[in-house]
Amino acid sequence: MIDNNWAADRDDFPVELGLMPRQQVARLLQFDPVVIIPVGAVEQHGEHLPLDTDSFLVTQIAAAAAGQAHQQVAAVLAPTVSVGYSAHHMHYSGTLTLSSGTLIALLREMVEALARHGFRRVLILNGHGGNSAALLVAASELRSGGVVPVVATADYWNLIAGVIAQERESGIGGMGHAGEFETSLMLHLRPAAVDRERMVRTMHTPRVPDDSLDLVQKAPFSIPWVVHRDTSNGVIGDPLLASAAKGKRFFEAAVERAAQLTCDLHQMKIGE
Repeated sequence: MIDNNWAADRDDFPVELGLMPRQQVARLLQFDPVVIIPVGAVEQHGEHLPLDTDSFLVTQIAAAAAGQAHQQVAAVLAPTVSVGYSAHHMHYSGTLTLSSGTLIALLREMVEALARHGFRRVLILNGHGGNSAALLVAASELRSGGVVPVVATADYWNLIAGVIAQERESGIGGMGHAGEFETSLMLHLRPAAVDRERMVRTMHTPRVPDDSLDLVQKAPFSIPWVVHRDTSNGVIGDPLLASAAKGKRFFEAAVERAAQLTCDLHQMKIGE
């Protein structure tokens, strides 16, 4: 549903928070906007994908989703938190990591700053599996602590689990890390950054019965990754099954679903 009050003024506002001067932000607040905060990582993705894969992908999805939601409700894109919790990848060159406590504190303080200015609705859109637990804690603390009344966190791949199940060709474990899913998205969005000659299929051996190192098809328990112990080359999955066509479908589905969630959060009633 389009917010009619917003429809008359939306063209006056850019989607990106950083592009607005302060007086424009003050005007935006009358529309009770939803702020989307993308959170990614800088970490190894095998030898065929760049270190910034997670941050790049979540930024692209969040930006497109904010733009789509912006047509219906007040939605604004905050700067990406580019470094996340990647301690399990630190064996490999170039990986950067925050501690989980630092990541939680960073997001809490970022949202506290937004709240001081009057923002009340926040979507933390996650682009890296290692961040998930910390982001859930941050969101819980922000809402239960009364910092903002509406806050949600979402892993963008979980938003489109049904689409992924329809499109995937690999079995369980084929979409663990730098596999069919992420490589497809990169082939669609930034193909020049994908080194096809260095793609390697690396399907994991279950560590215990019912084990899964798949991004989407989860095991009923969790054995945290220590990537260099769980795979020989930093890849968990099958990038050889990736394609730009699949990446386009994944991207469009993720954008649509994240945009809808943004609109839903705008309509969420705020209890007293």
